[in-house]
Amino acid sequence: MSDLDFTSAITFATTVATDNTSEALYGQVEWRVTDRFSLVPGLRVNYDKKSVDYSRVTYGGLQTTDPALLALKAQVYTPQAFIADVDDTNTSGQLTFQFRASQKINAYATYATGFKPVGMNVGGLPTDANNNPILASAVVKPEGVQNVELGLKTTPTSRSTANFAVFDTEVEDYQTQVQNGQLGVNRGYLANAEKVRVRGAEFDGNVAIGTHFLVRGALAYTDGKYVSFPDAPVPLEATGGAATSVDISGQPLPGISKWGASVGSELTWPLHAFGGGEIFGGLDYYRRSEFSSSPTPSKYLWIDGYSIVNARVGFRASKWSGYLWARNLTDSDYVEQLLVAGGNAGQYAAVLGDPKTYGVTVRYAFEGFLPSYLNPPTVSVIRTRRVRRAHQFRAARRAFTRTRPGSRARGRCARRHPHPRRRACAAGNRRRPRRRCDSRPARHPTRDAGARPW
Repeated sequence: MSDLDFTSAITFATTVATDNTSEALYGQVEWRVTDRFSLVPGLRVNYDKKSVDYSRVTYGGLQTTDPALLALKAQVYTPQAFIADVDDTNTSGQLTFQFRASQKINAYATYATGFKPVGMNVGGLPTDANNNPILASAVVKPEGVQNVELGLKTTPTSRSTANFAVFDTEVEDYQTQVQNGQLGVNRGYLANAEKVRVRGAEFDGNVAIGTHFLVRGALAYTDGKYVSFPDAPVPLEATGGAATSVDISGQPLPGISKWGASVGSELTWPLHAFGGGEIFGGLDYYRRSEFSSSPTPSKYLWIDGYSIVNARVGFRASKWSGYLWARNLTDSDYVEQLLVAGGNAGQYAAVLGDPKTYGVTVRYAFEGFLPSYLNPPTVSVIRTRRVRRAHQFRAARRAFTRTRPGSRARGRCARRHPHPRRRACAAGNRRRPRRRCDSRPARHPTRDAGARPW
């Protein structure tokens, strides 16, 4: 019997039963110490309980009692069965200091602790040299996060914003997806790295040029590395060798580019057709540098940096919008992820990025389905009220100029300064220049006109 017949005859059945319970109590307050200084403390208590009952049984294959052949059969797909349960309580919180230096500058500083709940592996466990599952890897310890961030949010002008932030994040028992070459571990498994650190700086801003053109941009620098991970899986090039683990302390974290940048723009133009709205068109450019695609860095699993250009053009109004969009407009070839294939010592697969893609999106907001605070404003009602108040004011002015003594001179003053809140005019009050012009209308023109003694 050939090797192909031997492996193709093996089948398996997997049964997984899980039970998860999560409860949380949290709160946050804002204390305005002064008009410029505020404190924002927050606290969260979380309880998690998880259990798993995993069973995988294999069938078929070569029926034999030869120990050497049975060992070979077990390497293809070994039966596994384990039961595990765990519970954990975590307390986290934050404290933010906010300082309003001026009308254009806001500064803040935040210290926060966080966590990721305890986890369970339900896709199979890695095995030892005797093909026995390593039960210690069934439970994944929770992450503990400490983060410090300093930042500025500014509005240099009435038509621009600029924000800057620096951060430092340390994670203990970092949960990472580990890929290995064993067939019995489906899609890898979760493991804990002792400690990782991510530091960086970010900038973003936008500026409106005129009334119809907006430009925005962002730039980020991120340095993420393992502080301590002495028993990490071996890289792809060392699979099948004598070593079963490797120390990757100081190596970069997967999926993190040191540099990332984006630039975008949007042009809008009002359109009175279709009930009123605006025509818009936008163009966005995104760039990221190279990054590792494997928890254990490998020279074969680095992804080159790439750029993407997206565009859109359409029409939007208060209740509906429709636009044509295009992603990856330049049809760039890029890879999103590289994965180690199970059960081999050299093969890996790639997840390709989307090619050039076009589409049309139409949206409509049903007013009855939205909360009242999300309904679009009724511009026509506001405009009608303004027109009505203007007519009342003109009627009041006519009443005063017709019925009051000296209305000829004061009528000229009223036409010159029609608004009742204008500064005093010397034309109608030459002897009392500090008082307002007497030609301003009364609050009730129909009641007071002609009846009030002058």
